[in-house]
Amino acid sequence: MTDLIKIMLVEDDAYICSSYEQALKNNPKMRLCYVTDSEPEALCYLRSHGTDVIILDLELREGDGISFLDELKLNDPPKPFVVVVTNTISNVILNLVRQNGADYIYQKANLAYSPYKVLSIIEKAIPYKKLADSQDEKRLVEKYTQEKYDRLTRKYIMDYLQNMGFKPSMIGTKYLLEILFWLVSGEKKLEDTSLGELYAAAGEVYNNSDKNVEKAIRVAIEGAWKGTKLSVLEQYYPFEYNKEKGKPTNRDFIYNISEKLRSE
Repeated sequence: MTDLIKIMLVEDDAYICSSYEQALKNNPKMRLCYVTDSEPEALCYLRSHGTDVIILDLELREGDGISFLDELKLNDPPKPFVVVVTNTISNVILNLVRQNGADYIYQKANLAYSPYKVLSIIEKAIPYKKLADSQDEKRLVEKYTQEKYDRLTRKYIMDYLQNMGFKPSMIGTKYLLEILFWLVSGEKKLEDTSLGELYAAAGEVYNNSDKNVEKAIRVAIEGAWKGTKLSVLEQYYPFEYNKEKGKPTNRDFIYNISEKLRSE
């Protein structure tokens, strides 16, 4: 069984704290072990308990995030994976934060910001952090930028689709990539967004109508099911579908594959 990822939240905004608690409520891979809005309290907890990840705000009720990072450097290794979540847009401050040891910085002004997005990035990064620690390397985990994370996620999804027989050159595959990326990365959620809205959003990216997006995805799925061995399809799509129609519906395919990729 995989060890739980222990997270400490150092944040002075009660609403944001509540949002993280809600996001982690049913997460089987992570546990919120401590919440505080005080730099001294956070440092005291670390000395006696330790944690895998610190989600850190720069503005605190007592102390500040930059001073916290300075103190954290004095602790014995391994250092927790530090995600700084901040309102500041100052490049001077952001560069200072990076130099002081933050592994990842997420600006709250980012339209895609949500606790789910931050937790998704942590889940992707922490295996590399643990690997580096186990090998006793002195280097820090490679700093994840939003662009790098998105690029890796898109490549992972496209590789998965290609393994099923989807052709990258088909416009329907490109629409699927956009929609699955939004759902896997957490930018959009099926429970909050209708399939029609996803079609419309993909259409905006490629300057097309939602009806054309729906049709193109249907054609792409049909092409994969006609051109790929059933044994291969069942390996990547282990879900029930109407065998008389010969392929899953757009809705079932998008829902099932997005959930499968999110869980892997």
